Amino acid sequence: MKKPAWILLLVPLALAQPGYCQGWNVSPLGSLYQNASLHGVAVQGNFAYLADAEDGLLIVDISNPAQMEQVGSLSSIGDASSVILYGNYAYLQCGGDTTRIVDVSDPEHPRQVGSVPLDGNFCALEAGWGYAATSSDGVMIFDVSVPASPVLVSQYNPPILAFLSDLDKEGDYLFVVCCWGSEEDYGGDALLVLDVSNPTSPVSLGLTAMFGRLCEIEVNQGFAYFTGSEITFQSWDVTNPAAPIQAGGLHLSSATYSLATAGNFAFTTSSIDLVRVIDLSDPFHPIVSGYYDTPEWAGDVAAADDYAYVADGDHFEVYDCSIAAHNDLAVSAVPFIQPLEVPASGGAFDYYLFAENGGTDRQPTDSWIQVVMPNGTVVSPVQGPYSLALNPGTTGWLRHQSVPATAPPGQYAYITCLGNYPTLFWASDTLSFTKLEAGGDGIIPTLEGWACYSEPFPGQPQGSQTLSIPSDLTLSTSPNPFNPQTVARYEIRDARHVSLRVYDTAGREVVTLVDGWREAGSQEVTFDGSGLPSGIYFARLEAGGQVQVQKLMLVK
Repeated sequence: MKKPAWILLLVPLALAQPGYCQGWNVSPLGSLYQNASLHGVAVQGNFAYLADAEDGLLIVDISNPAQMEQVGSLSSIGDASSVILYGNYAYLQCGGDTTRIVDVSDPEHPRQVGSVPLDGNFCALEAGWGYAATSSDGVMIFDVSVPASPVLVSQYNPPILAFLSDLDKEGDYLFVVCCWGSEEDYGGDALLVLDVSNPTSPVSLGLTAMFGRLCEIEVNQGFAYFTGSEITFQSWDVTNPAAPIQAGGLHLSSATYSLATAGNFAFTTSSIDLVRVIDLSDPFHPIVSGYYDTPEWAGDVAAADDYAYVADGDHFEVYDCSIAAHNDLAVSAVPFIQPLEVPASGGAFDYYLFAENGGTDRQPTDSWIQVVMPNGTVVSPVQGPYSLALNPGTTGWLRHQSVPATAPPGQYAYITCLGNYPTLFWASDTLSFTKLEAGGDGIIPTLEGWACYSEPFPGQPQGSQTLSIPSDLTLSTSPNPFNPQTVARYEIRDARHVSLRVYDTAGREVVTLVDGWREAGSQEVTFDGSGLPSGIYFARLEAGGQVQVQKLMLVK
């Protein structure tokens, strides 16, 4: 991936990687010491092309990552800060104001064949056109049908004073990262989208304000992904290029620099010398699936298949990310009733939590709950973290989440996370619920107010974080497991309206067993599963604002 022509002073948060470990799900395959200052990397076939601030272009045979060797170089082009490939040609930014074009058809004997004055980088080259992001001249589009002799055909300057840090192209559209102000007087970020169906006459579709001191962009299958020096990784839905919408993101423990994508994964480098792998299979919920602490400062990164290639100061590193690129953990939270609404006086909702380990070995993980408040504040953890060890297959828990009266009204995101608390998210799922009418001041006061009970996780503490089951409402079933009938017995202390319904694991109502006024005392009703498939079901008893849920297993 291309490297910005500017570097910012970055200060990582004090919150570092939990429980320091040099790597997780990422392992080194090979390292080549270059006695150089590597800034850029591009990979094509069996060769890596390195931009070196001291020796120009270096070419490395990577056919065997464990035994890499340099096969060619071109020092006469001077210092190089970025490299991008176009067929048999390498375009390198040199000296800050010139792009030099090198014929690399013979990797052992590269030769310069052209140059073009350019205050920036070529960031996309395809179908005879080159697209460059510059510090002072906006977007520049070149005819590169003759690769050694680019010809400027059009130029677009954003309607704001901006330097451009990066751009990428998908289809007929160019997505450009604009930084307001100047490199010295930073004012903010924006995403500029250009229609370049006619490269000689680009048309602006508009600017979208962004945040995070953005560094690089990659566009993949209708989503744009951004790294940023303010500790963010962002994903935006650009299926409608005229109206980009933020889809998701990650708040990481350190700033992110370079970015490359391959398939459903992103590969980034960070200010604390990490190469990270981010799972993009759900762009609305990207998760970190692996990392490795590189020996030097992790600069530019390129990706091919399951490998990450890193320009790492005076080392060139290759990392095997195959485990990280095939995350085996998944989590889903299935509510019993939708929409989820909590009264102003407080209340609760029920859901079933499934954690899946798609691998063949037992997988340790942390589990915790975080809540996004109506004002956007993230409170974490509301529950946990709890240490789990997931066996292969799917494990489930029945959960009952309380919401206190002091919680403010509005829309909430209730997020269940698996990972290495607090910074590594391997899998997550989100429930949305609404707190009705007037409420508190927006502050979550205590864990007691947000207690989650029913079937505890292994390692979940009892006491202040776990509510006792209400004593005036009980529910039991027998036999359980059953085939095809079971008797549900419940007891209420006072006469009241009672609802007893059975749901499947997708949250669909299967049958209503009771829905009406009942006198105090013990009651029973038969559930007949003759017409249902074998599996797990849930009986949900509600009376007087209290809820009990019983897991049922129908075995035929």
